[in-house]
Amino acid sequence: MSIFPACYLRPIPLDATKREGYFMCKKVQSRFMSITVVSMLLLSTVFPVTAFADQVNTIPSANITVSTDTNTTGTTPLANSTNANASLATSGATSVAQTSTNPFTIALLGTSDIHGQMMGWDYFQNKASTGMTRLATLVAQERTKYPNNVLVDAGDEIQGTPLVYYYDTIDTSWMGSTTNLYPMISAFNYMKYDALVLGNHEFNFGLDVLKPLITQAKALNMPYLSANTLESTAATPDPVTGDNPTWSDIKPYTIKNFTAPDGSTIKVGILGLTTPDIPYWENSAHYAGLKWGDIVTEGTKWVHYLKDDPNGPQVNAVIAAIHSGEGVADPSTENPPNENEVLAFANANPEVDTILCGHTHVTLNQQEGNNKIWMVEPKNAATNLEEVVMNFNKNAAGKWTVDPTTETGTSLSASTSVSEDQGLVNLIQPYHQATLQYLKTPVGTTTAGFNADGQTIKDTALMDLVNKVQMHYGNAQLSVAAPFSPTAAIPKGSVSIADISSVYIYENYLYALKVTGAQLKKYMEFSVGRYYQQYQPGDTSINKNSAVPDYNLDLLQGANYTVDLTKKGLYDVNGNPISDGEPRIYNMAINGQPIADNTLYTLALNDYRVNGGGGFLAAAGIVTQTTDPNAPGYITYSSQVALGQDGQVRSLMMQYFQDVAAGKITGDGVTGTSVTPTCDNNWAIVQPRSSIPVGTVVFSNGQALDLGYANNSANQQEIKQDVVNSSGIYIITFSGSVVNNNTGVTLTSNEVSTLFPAVTYKDAKGNSSKFSAGDGPEISSN
Repeated sequence: MSIFPACYLRPIPLDATKREGYFMCKKVQSRFMSITVVSMLLLSTVFPVTAFADQVNTIPSANITVSTDTNTTGTTPLANSTNANASLATSGATSVAQTSTNPFTIALLGTSDIHGQMMGWDYFQNKASTGMTRLATLVAQERTKYPNNVLVDAGDEIQGTPLVYYYDTIDTSWMGSTTNLYPMISAFNYMKYDALVLGNHEFNFGLDVLKPLITQAKALNMPYLSANTLESTAATPDPVTGDNPTWSDIKPYTIKNFTAPDGSTIKVGILGLTTPDIPYWENSAHYAGLKWGDIVTEGTKWVHYLKDDPNGPQVNAVIAAIHSGEGVADPSTENPPNENEVLAFANANPEVDTILCGHTHVTLNQQEGNNKIWMVEPKNAATNLEEVVMNFNKNAAGKWTVDPTTETGTSLSASTSVSEDQGLVNLIQPYHQATLQYLKTPVGTTTAGFNADGQTIKDTALMDLVNKVQMHYGNAQLSVAAPFSPTAAIPKGSVSIADISSVYIYENYLYALKVTGAQLKKYMEFSVGRYYQQYQPGDTSINKNSAVPDYNLDLLQGANYTVDLTKKGLYDVNGNPISDGEPRIYNMAINGQPIADNTLYTLALNDYRVNGGGGFLAAAGIVTQTTDPNAPGYITYSSQVALGQDGQVRSLMMQYFQDVAAGKITGDGVTGTSVTPTCDNNWAIVQPRSSIPVGTVVFSNGQALDLGYANNSANQQEIKQDVVNSSGIYIITFSGSVVNNNTGVTLTSNEVSTLFPAVTYKDAKGNSSKFSAGDGPEISSN
């Protein structure tokens, strides 16, 4: 039994088919090269950043009005909530008339992947950071320039920081309330968002959390959108798409109306779409009754309906807000397929005027694709605000349309140099203070600190700890885990919930399943093949493929292995097999015994991987099953089934510290009642000789031996790898005599050997051997 209440054991996050043709006839808009020149000039303009603490509430956005179309939002404008218990009451507002007659300007203001970063504060490093409080300042600033605007968030809102986690799982008093708002909804309402899009992380806590949150947003006239989030069991198809209808709790799109200088109405349609790969990552119970259609297939139908269909609203412009990354022209080739479909969507839909995307945590603001559509993506954690200025002119038919040749974009940083909006700070303070108090809860002690330094290129005590926890509670021989945060750290002495949360930032559960040795090797080849670049002549460092996030690098514990990056690998950066590839992993063994292809091993891993996240199981040919315990893929443990919410890996890490403190866990990494950092160096990346400092031997366990001898024209010293068995063997070849750098005395090879008694010198047959100049005895690190 835990020594803390159950709520204190719950984790806290910081803190990833062929299409059927339904392409209506489209009038392809021409886009000119002058756009590039105009955008470059405008992007170079520096806008002053100042605080507008009151203007967030005083600058109204244009009304969203009722139309005869049932998919448009209602007339009730947003309320201006001023405290943590803001009411759902609303008040009237009017659209801002633009004084100029031609063109008419509307600005898209876009955010995405805020991941709960509300206050401009880093909960784990205890310092100022980006946050919604700074975004609010930027939004107010831009609204003074562009009073006709649309403010949209493209998803991943309710997961990522201790603050939102606390209100997702611990203090849920907001559920069902009309006065006590969920923190993010309260902040969105304060900033007057026009629409919100569902991201994949909105489903992390299940529909019991998501549905009441959507209800609050809807009551405040901030509809959640996602045209391809569909009812999986609906009997009647949607009349627009012919597919299952959009989930009834949300909308496929919303329309914002503006009054043009001539008195006519300019209608801007905001279409929402979500990456369809949620079933790859999420527990099916968290999206019961739902499925996802393809972004291009479903989105194209809705674009046509919004703009061209005589029975549709015939909007003047379409803004597509998509929780998906830019991706490639054919996203079906990615792994998992169709996760990032924005470029494919843009190429299929020339009628779309602007795209706000997200999901991949990068900054993008430029024209993309065959149709040169302006595409923007804000970086995660409220890092920046993306803006696109759209100028409308009347066409020959008298309809207001966007002039693509004058469309411009700007990316505005929400760095700590931007002052926080004090009104929003005041609104968030109660949530913030409750979170800080929760984070202080102690869970155990350490004899020394852990840190994330170098965790993607070498074995570390921190990653060993995560894997030890998974192996312990999953009762597994082996474990794989990914490095989530480069700033993760556990201090020496007292350890708090905040410290553990900085290491494991996601809401993952623990699984254990049986895999064959052959599957394990494929799994790890997939990991190192995608993540690392192949060594090239002249490289002096280990380089990663920038398109692969750290959470898609799995590190194996429980077996020894060597990674050789001079080899091409078996998989490319997209996870596709390389026809002429070669393995990068050698000498994989458990307790000195090579991993056997046909032997079953028990592997601990998280539910993100089990559900297909990253494509690891598919690449390894692992199909999970629960019927045959003697066959590959058999699930031996699920912490979600066994422990419920307290089965999250982060909770188990906290439990580990408590169990050590209670004397329930002993052995490696435990000193009395404290956790001690230990690293067994069970894996290492072999460097090519050009990148190894002269005079240094690096063994397969990652340890280095400094020989301390010069390499000059008179005395050539070469270090050469020759892996001949599971011990990790290296050859040092000396040509001529060797000079001691410290004394300047020339030594014979036999004399060199006496300086390092801890190193055993062996010949090719394993016999002990003295070192002789010019020959190549082998050295192993016993």
